[in-house]
Amino acid sequence: MNRNAPSGAAKTGTIFLVYSSLSTSREFCASSAPATAKIVNEAKATGIQLLVLEDLTHIRDRIKANHRVQSRLHRWAFRELQEMIIYKGSMAGMVVIKVDPRYTSQTCSRCHKIGKRHKHRFVCEHCGFQAHSDLNASRNLQGLGCLQISQGLL
Repeated sequence: MNRNAPSGAAKTGTIFLVYSSLSTSREFCASSAPATAKIVNEAKATGIQLLVLEDLTHIRDRIKANHRVQSRLHRWAFRELQEMIIYKGSMAGMVVIKVDPRYTSQTCSRCHKIGKRHKHRFVCEHCGFQAHSDLNASRNLQGLGCLQISQGLL
């Protein structure tokens, strides 16, 4: 855990993964505004011009989990968090896009073949690459975003 990260955030590379289980919009906005500002400000400070987010449409329907996890997911305001990042990123002059997240956590970011994931560890049996599963997935999301831009799919 990074000491400078906002409470409730884990730092993976230069990307903050922000989790919130707040139930009201007012509480959510009050706690998420500084976190989303930090994401955008850090990206801008490091010269990043492209922010790639997962398209989380229908995520609650796609995730198979027990009742406790489902309950936490229903309290997490995915869309509001993404909208805040999109707005602040756009205001900072960045391009912000959403990509389909399917298989990003199972695909090797180095050789692009399906690997094995065990909890938070990703291991590719084809090339031997090992990484934290979130870092591997974020690299795949970055690749998908760059691919969409280079193919003019936006």
